[in-house]
Formats: sequence, structure tokens, C-alpha cells
Amino acid sequence: MPLVTVTLQKARSAESTSAILDGVHRALVANGVPETDRFQRVLELDARTFRYDATYPTSPRRAAPSSC
Repeated sequence: MPLVTVTLQKARSAESTSAILDGVHRALVANGVPETDRFQRVLELDARTFRYDATYPTSPRRAAPSSC
């Protein structure tokens, strides 16, 4: 039973969070985890407790913090 923890910055929509969790689960199922073996949790952190360098790695695909 894999327990997945996803840490996100607050202010994501429920649909966005659900899409992320669904994608993680699809990847696990594709690698042999049973479809019904789904144990996930989401930790949501605000800007005060969630910091990252939006330029690492240097990539134009990475969104700036203000657009998250």
C-alpha cells in the first residue's frame, strides 16, 4: 500500500488538486499498484511556509510563484 503525500501551495482549486492526485494514482496503477489501492493526502502550505526558487532548474516552463 503506497501512501502518497503531495505538498502544494494553498490557493489551488479543488479541481487542480484532484487532477494532480488522479495523475499520481494513474502513474502508480501503470506501475502495478491495484486500482483500489489509493491512499493519498495533501498538505497545503501558505506563502509563509512554502518557499521555493521558481528559477530552479532554469526552465521557461516553470511558473512564477505569483501564478501558482
